[in-house]
Amino acid sequence: MEKALEFIKTKDKLRMLIRIFSYLKPFFLFQFIVLIIVLISTLLSLSLPFFMKMLIDEVIIKQRIYLLGKIMIILITFLLFQILLSILHSYLTTILSNKITFYTNKEVYNHLLKLPIGYFSKSSAGETMSKIMNDINSLQNILRNFFVDVLFNVFSIIVIIGILLYLNVSLTIISLTIIPFFALSPKMFGKKLYEESKLIQERLAILTKFIQENISGIFMIKSFVKEKAMLERYKNLWREFLNFNLKRALRKTVASEIVKIFTFLGPIIVLWYGGWLTIRMSFLLEV
Repeated sequence: MEKALEFIKTKDKLRMLIRIFSYLKPFFLFQFIVLIIVLISTLLSLSLPFFMKMLIDEVIIKQRIYLLGKIMIILITFLLFQILLSILHSYLTTILSNKITFYTNKEVYNHLLKLPIGYFSKSSAGETMSKIMNDINSLQNILRNFFVDVLFNVFSIIVIIGILLYLNVSLTIISLTIIPFFALSPKMFGKKLYEESKLIQERLAILTKFIQENISGIFMIKSFVKEKAMLERYKNLWREFLNFNLKRALRKTVASEIVKIFTFLGPIIVLWYGGWLTIRMSFLLEV
């Protein structure tokens, strides 16, 4: 069990990535098709501002009314095509999710059956179940989103920066200066959040183990009238789990809000610099 899910516990990030990629192999072609659909849909959505610009500059300002119908037909066609791509993307993503769920559960269960008897004598059934359920969910979430999200984000960044540089080089450079600050939040909170996530998972394993052992030994508990003692122990375990969860949620919220600050700061800087350029240009024209 531990070997099958060692990528979650190892501190070696390179080995973890290699392990993840090895699980991606059976779904590579399927995810590639989903990625192509997402990229086409993104290109269609990115073309909307271009046609809006053409609508304002060519039709409204220059009074070229004959272009209005053509632009409207293109926009409606793009919209309908984007809707069809969205439906196809949702359908394929659901199929992919089901395939990943089946594959990961099958692989872990197959490995579980091959483990030596000594493992089961050292680990309780509740602890093993907790590891299986939580670690499989983590693995499935990574497999569903890793390949498509990474390549999609890289593609989007390249396209958007290219468009921005084409429109205005100086404004693009100003807007990109804020990017390094986004690394502050992961740097400040990443390690602590990872440690707290491990603690929460361990506490959840203890809770699962406690419930499983109590169900198995319910006749002994009732025979010795230990219901109240077990209930108090159960409540204490839950309090510990919730306290760890609360601390992690608070830290995660603070990290998220720091990212939001820089997210809002970027457009403000761009608007300030763009406004300054506009005023300066107007002043030069008057002179």
